[in-house]
Amino acid sequence: DVESYDWQNFSRIHVLQVTYVSGESDHYIASPVSTMGGPTPLQPGQSKVLWENFDIGSSYLLEQGEYRVQAINSLTRRLKSIPKTNTSAVQKARTMPVSNIEKLVLSKGQQTPIKRFFKSLISVAPDGWEGDINNNVVSVSLSPSLVKQAEERNKVADELQDPVAPKKAKTFGKPYANEYAKISFKFTTESDAAKKTVAPAAKADPVEAAEVAAMLKAAMDEGLAEEEQYTRKVVQLGMTELGQLSFSANAKAVKLWPDHMVKIREALSTSGIKK
Repeated sequence: DVESYDWQNFSRIHVLQVTYVSGESDHYIASPVSTMGGPTPLQPGQSKVLWENFDIGSSYLLEQGEYRVQAINSLTRRLKSIPKTNTSAVQKARTMPVSNIEKLVLSKGQQTPIKRFFKSLISVAPDGWEGDINNNVVSVSLSPSLVKQAEERNKVADELQDPVAPKKAKTFGKPYANEYAKISFKFTTESDAAKKTVAPAAKADPVEAAEVAAMLKAAMDEGLAEEEQYTRKVVQLGMTELGQLSFSANAKAVKLWPDHMVKIREALSTSGIKK
């Protein structure tokens, strides 16, 4: 019979598992995979190599210690989301084999500057915030579900403090709402800046810009969005080992992490990358 597979279910983030021997969870730091997949037919006797090698150090925050590395059945992670009535998918999730376990022992060494900053930043971020590294950009964010929980906690606290204050219109989950709380840090070298200077500026499409502006105004007029959701706080933090560092934070991040400036400067100090 002709089988089918969805390649994104077998991407490295879904398949590879790197854990401490003590049993602690993954230390994945690469950008999450967000793609559209779909079934691809696989004829009887046919095989497909989806990836042959993987640089673990580029995607995991590894430190001194002993690790277990294993390719697991990606569907196992999704077993809870599979309806029990879909017996075929459930059966595949239970029977697909996993790989052998490789042990990885790392001796004491020095982290790269960007990983030192990442580690320091995550250590001072509020509970629930997660991070990733994508080339020269470090990001920390709070998922929409946790943003909603934090906003609800703040709402209750505000009402307890001032029970007669007028209640604001709820915008979470509405169209155009910026549901993530996110702060992105970018390291820019002199060569990056030079490339940006000589690169031809893209011409804005006045028709498209007008349409976007009209759509946003209509959304705010109907109470479906707030202007602050489209503003970003941009701060220059100075020179580091990796170049000039700046960060941008959306309005939700500024609101839900009120002492972010103090903590970011603390992370810069402890990481030792500031010049």
